[in-house]
Amino acid sequence: TFLREEALEINGTKADCYVVSAQVTIPAEGTSLHTWWIEKKSNHIVREDDEGSSVVFTTIKLNEQSPNDLFKFVPPPGARKVDGK
Repeated sequence: TFLREEALEINGTKADCYVVSAQVTIPAEGTSLHTWWIEKKSNHIVREDDEGSSVVFTTIKLNEQSPNDLFKFVPPPGARKVDGK
């Protein structure tokens, strides 16, 4: 459903957006209302709200290599490796 047009400020820059919403059903989780702010120039989602959280995407990079250490796992102190067999 189209709700409105709205400008968001992201990192000091105004982003003109379309605001839309939809009921989203995820098996085993149920149905919830999601709202997205879609930047008019790029058609990228810059904000997403659902019934329990809100996320604003401040940096969007497409088709770029992610740094190798971006998803580096560091076990917490005292953790030990166990055999999962």
